[in-house]
Amino acid sequence: MTPPSARDPEVRFTFDGRIIRARTGQTVAGALHAAGVRTLSWSAKFRRARGLRCGTGSCPGCTVAIDGVGGQLACMTEVREGARVRRIRPRWLLLPADTLSSLVPAGFQEARWLRSSRAWNIAAPWIARLAGQGLVPTPSDAAAALPAPRLATRDVDLLVVGGGPRGLAVATGAAGQGRRVLLVERRARLGGRLLEQAGGADSADALAAAARAAGVEILTGAQALGAFSEGVEGVSWGSRLLAVRATTVVLATGTLDREIVLPDGDRPGVMLPAAVARLVLVERVRPGAKAVIVRTPEGEGQARSIAALLRAAGTEIANVCTPDEVRSVVGRTRVSGVRFARGLVACDLVVLCAGERRADELARQAALPQEPHVP
Repeated sequence: MTPPSARDPEVRFTFDGRIIRARTGQTVAGALHAAGVRTLSWSAKFRRARGLRCGTGSCPGCTVAIDGVGGQLACMTEVREGARVRRIRPRWLLLPADTLSSLVPAGFQEARWLRSSRAWNIAAPWIARLAGQGLVPTPSDAAAALPAPRLATRDVDLLVVGGGPRGLAVATGAAGQGRRVLLVERRARLGGRLLEQAGGADSADALAAAARAAGVEILTGAQALGAFSEGVEGVSWGSRLLAVRATTVVLATGTLDREIVLPDGDRPGVMLPAAVARLVLVERVRPGAKAVIVRTPEGEGQARSIAALLRAAGTEIANVCTPDEVRSVVGRTRVSGVRFARGLVACDLVVLCAGERRADELARQAALPQEPHVP
């Protein structure tokens, strides 16, 4: 829970012109959190501050620009030496964009701009800046950070999407039977939810080693894009776009944390359990000094685990409550407290524990039948 020491391999990058020191293997979000940065982006409509929230790349709260290219998820991107990271600040930050809605009615792009490519080329960067999340890279930035994708094909017996314990076990078993197995994992490190458990990193490393020993081809930092015609699965891997033809596809994408809607519960410092656990166990960063845990009946187990993890990290648990007890989350650019009927409880971290749901987005894209999720 400390800054890099002389014994830690160190990486330096810039954030809004400020030099940030990080440990090798940390994500951009983890390094910035350790440096005290909470606001990473703003919502497009009301210009509300956003920050690290899910820790799984499933929300846009930590979207930043890296080396001139926008739309990068800080929680999914490992730090690298000399990288230039900056927040994408909306133009006219204090102006809620919804007040201009009468000027941009539905269909305005096609009706007013797309008939003239020149006009659209001029307007597009301004519309992106107004929304606050879009960033059109310059030609030099795009050429350096987004090289032309190289197309490649792979033919395998089994494609496993997801490098958690289930995915690794399935891949290892199939490879042991002599099948050609390709496993893709969007993060840089294998293990999935194991990395969110105390002592789970060792188990994850053992499973990964067993998979490699069995002959599984493993691609980390690889994003499965979906199922397409003629049995092709699309995979983005660095500057490569892979068309994978597999006899069998296993979607071992695991689970995601469920959300809880609270008044003003979108502020930086409101997080889901996965983000908190990864900050502590993977990033080695204390998530906050004082926390309020909000739990539903489905999230009671999560709440107990997170409370124990936070206490071990040196975080004080100020309150454990249900959503109905919360009047509002206080703070603008970061959480400063939670307001209850009986008064204000000061804190700098709010953890939402509501259980888990299946990460079934790829299955739905492929129109596969869905079964009820059993926790």
